[in-house]
Amino acid sequence: GYKIQKNTDNCWEPHQPVFISAQTGQGKNYFIENTLLPYVKNINYKKNVKYKILILSNRLALQQQIKNRTSTSNETEDGNKIYPYKDIIDVATYQSILLQKNYLKHTKSYLFVICDEAHFFTSDSMFNPDTRQILSAIIDLFQKSIRIYMSATPYECLKQIIDYERRYSKYIPLVFYHFKRNYDYLNTYTYSHIEELYDIIVKSINQKKKWLIFIDDRKKCASIKKALEEHGEKNGVPLIIDNNGSKIEKILTVDSNSKDDPKYQSMILNEKLNKDVYALISTSVLDNGINFTDIDNIVVSDMSRIKVLQMVGRARVSGDKDSKTLYIKRFNTVDVKN
Repeated sequence: GYKIQKNTDNCWEPHQPVFISAQTGQGKNYFIENTLLPYVKNINYKKNVKYKILILSNRLALQQQIKNRTSTSNETEDGNKIYPYKDIIDVATYQSILLQKNYLKHTKSYLFVICDEAHFFTSDSMFNPDTRQILSAIIDLFQKSIRIYMSATPYECLKQIIDYERRYSKYIPLVFYHFKRNYDYLNTYTYSHIEELYDIIVKSINQKKKWLIFIDDRKKCASIKKALEEHGEKNGVPLIIDNNGSKIEKILTVDSNSKDDPKYQSMILNEKLNKDVYALISTSVLDNGINFTDIDNIVVSDMSRIKVLQMVGRARVSGDKDSKTLYIKRFNTVDVKN
């Protein structure tokens, strides 16, 4: 018995949460920066008030990209703090909410609180025991703010968000905006074992095509990198080049320990792979909200619909004629049982 009002003309207000369900790369950030930001600036100017927007994200790297789009600073930040940008926008990670509760209790300045990549509340719950507590704290702390939840994959988190929002007596049924998806830009192929793709990947890197490869195991990321380098060596396509004594690697691996790596930081801030990097092999640390604009090929090895859609969304499309090649794992009965 959940009442979700779709595409309503209602005025947004604090007692009525808003959910925007839109495909990755379809302008959620554009909406924040080009609609909400000028709106708040205008109200502040006309009414002589000091309202702000708080953007909550679930990854430090995503926080870095939001910050980079809204400010000129590019120093690395601590994920437990709240950072101001452009006077009106504050950016923080979900994890910081519990640590900043006392400060936020006395903050009345947020007109909009945006929960970006809101599937965090359910998709991260397996390895982050605080997700429910964080959702509860957001609703409790920001009762007087307009709470906007955003996600390309609302399938599991929507029910939980409504459950928690309904606990408050003044709750007005959530307004739900759902934008149609279009994956026509993907040319999709299936594979059974990653080894089948080694030849395709190496030849493609030789043609200066860029790859985003998702492997959910840190050790496997390293072993696949090594295997690709050996395959390249065997076939006359060196993937490690000696440049006057310094080593240039065309394949890079990233995981949850990479956040302080300058190469990783540079890619996050520039929203594209570094100059000499042609394949990025990553665990799911990148599967939420991070943008890369120069990817030609994506490999995913996960069977969760949410994860697959999020991973595919990391490779942003530039223009109507842009296309990507997606290699998705063909699952056998053993995989399905597992």
